[in-house]
Amino acid sequence: MTQIELSSVFPTQDSDALYTLYQTQNGKCALSGVDLNTDNISIDFGGVVDEKMLVTKQIRRAKTALTKADFVAMCKAVSEANNG
Repeated sequence: MTQIELSSVFPTQDSDALYTLYQTQNGKCALSGVDLNTDNISIDFGGVVDEKMLVTKQIRRAKTALTKADFVAMCKAVSEANNG
């Protein structure tokens, strides 16, 4: 994804900072590792404004107001309950 594409998806965000974040995350969701694209990308603030991360829209909907740690713990519990 290019910086211009990111700017078109998030026109009110700082495009330089978002593109740097996208590159830092290697173009992947910060929580699931899924490749990000213009159709599935969303911004999550991780419970604190300075903890901005790029995630898929599905992850953001599932995570809602949970902290990253709480969300990961919930996912582990669901996984263990369905794989054991």
